[in-house]
Amino acid sequence: MTDKEVAPEALPLLGVLSVSKRTDLLRNALALNVASGTVLFEQGDMPNFQLIILAGSAHLFGRSPEGHEVFIEAVRAPDLIIPAAVISGAPYL
Repeated sequence: MTDKEVAPEALPLLGVLSVSKRTDLLRNALALNVASGTVLFEQGDMPNFQLIILAGSAHLFGRSPEGHEVFIEAVRAPDLIIPAAVISGAPYL
């Protein structure tokens, strides 16, 4: 964890879990550092894991019906990226 990075427990969703449940949930978690501009997923992709921002931010973009890139939102640490898609099994954006 870097100086600017927060612990997963800082997320309200994870902070309310017991230590044992949180440990189970995070057991297979991977911490990745990605460069600015890295594409984490594309609009329409099916999520198969939850992305958590622990440091910095992620900007989410989609495409309009005309094909133009559209800014959706900025997700800043600590936060989850589109948890509804992960929970519901729906595609991103």
